Amino acid sequence: MTTDARTERIENLDPMHDCGLLGVVRAVCGLKDSVVIVHGRPGCHSGMLALQAATSSHKYVNVIFSGLRSEEMVTGGEARLRRAIINTYKVMKPRLIVVASASAVGIMGDDVDGVIREVSSHVRSRIIHIQAHGYTKQEQTTYEETLREICRTFMRRDLKPEKGLVNIIGFHADEPHWYPDILEMRRLLEKCGIKINCILTWTDTRKIENIGKACLNIVLGGEGITVAELIEKELGIPYIVVPYPIGTVNTEELLEKTCKELNMKYERNILKREYDNVRRRLRHIETYVQGVYGVLRVAIIGESWKAFYLARFLEEELGETIEYVGARLPNKYTEQELSRWREVSEIVIDRVKVYKKVRSIRPEILYASSYERDIALRLGVPLVRMFYPTVDEVDLSRPLVGPRGSLTIIEKTINELARMQEKTELAYLSKMEDTEILG
Repeated sequence: MTTDARTERIENLDPMHDCGLLGVVRAVCGLKDSVVIVHGRPGCHSGMLALQAATSSHKYVNVIFSGLRSEEMVTGGEARLRRAIINTYKVMKPRLIVVASASAVGIMGDDVDGVIREVSSHVRSRIIHIQAHGYTKQEQTTYEETLREICRTFMRRDLKPEKGLVNIIGFHADEPHWYPDILEMRRLLEKCGIKINCILTWTDTRKIENIGKACLNIVLGGEGITVAELIEKELGIPYIVVPYPIGTVNTEELLEKTCKELNMKYERNILKREYDNVRRRLRHIETYVQGVYGVLRVAIIGESWKAFYLARFLEEELGETIEYVGARLPNKYTEQELSRWREVSEIVIDRVKVYKKVRSIRPEILYASSYERDIALRLGVPLVRMFYPTVDEVDLSRPLVGPRGSLTIIEKTINELARMQEKTELAYLSKMEDTEILG
């Protein structure tokens, strides 16, 4: 095998997106009265369970395995699935069971829909089936497909919208800083007199039943836009696409667009006190800030619905130089953001190609996820964890959004730069000790 052939083979085996099964789990993980039954091989279940347990609320880790065994690749696994659904209902009593059929089931040809029809008379849960057969569907596809099916199953069509009430669509309950982010978004909207009705997906099925009470759907960065289109078609509720509110400019745009759509007056000075507080706090670390921002060359690798708005904040408000934005999991709105960042952005598909691209740019800092830790280590640059999946850092108190989030990002950046210096020094000391031992 030639080097080129070997490289091409590696590139084809190292995708930046995951399989359709992960999209199902990511859509359901924030629904507190639901369960995902993974109908597939043990490895599929354990992988999904590990990611959910590591990145989302440990209070709602509801990923069940149908118990499919190797021999049932020949004989079929319908009996296993039937028992899994009935036992899940008996023990957990969820209002929603999502059966996600994995690759093996697609090959075997199990009649999953037939099993669901058969057991529906024995359980009171609503059951939906999502085909998540490996890479025939990317995680982004099944994420939106699952949300649409959940909304179609539960939302009532006899409700009247209430003024000033909105739904948030596209929020992931497994993102880093997810908990303080949603609290901060709620607080910012309430300062404008806007209340949140339902958050997809940090909610429960009863809230989804009442999704029609809102008079507007707010879609974060285009994530879940096909769900917003469904709700508009079925219930007549309009939607707007807004930035993920990182920093001043993105936050102001979210609040202003929302108020305008609701025919409410937006007071531009409503957040002035908070912005002033941010500036006052930054004066305490002025030397650090002056020594860092305005000179950093930055690379960003993350989900499309969030990456571009982080780039906007870093460039317009902190003066960093954006050298590269690698956007994974594009949605229907991504193309507009790509055109704005035409010179430095692209949709990323393969991790090897991304590494080569970032290596050629030689950034001084990388904003990405835990999955890019190896890239940062190879390049010898700090890694600021801003995207899913972040499995080696937790934060339940500091948001990334709004004025308060600006301080969080600045702190994370300066601290990671300091830690990188520490790693460099440790590597030097290690070499010195080896030299002394050999001498």
